[in-house]
Amino acid sequence: MKWTYKDCDVEITITFDTAVKSDLTPILEIDCKDGRDLIILTTSQTFRTAESAELFGQDMARKWIDENLKTA
Repeated sequence: MKWTYKDCDVEITITFDTAVKSDLTPILEIDCKDGRDLIILTTSQTFRTAESAELFGQDMARKWIDENLKTA
């Protein structure tokens, strides 16, 4: 899933949790237009559906961007 939030491009990839072998985990890549390096966020939380993993990933990305992106 790819989307944009506050001048940052976000890509969420869903992977299988290898320890559990059935649950899904979101991995986020955040690329902001403010000159910083690509940010990669992960979580130890797992989800049963791709939709719930994506929704958690979206919330996680919004929180990181809101806390770390300098506003003009």
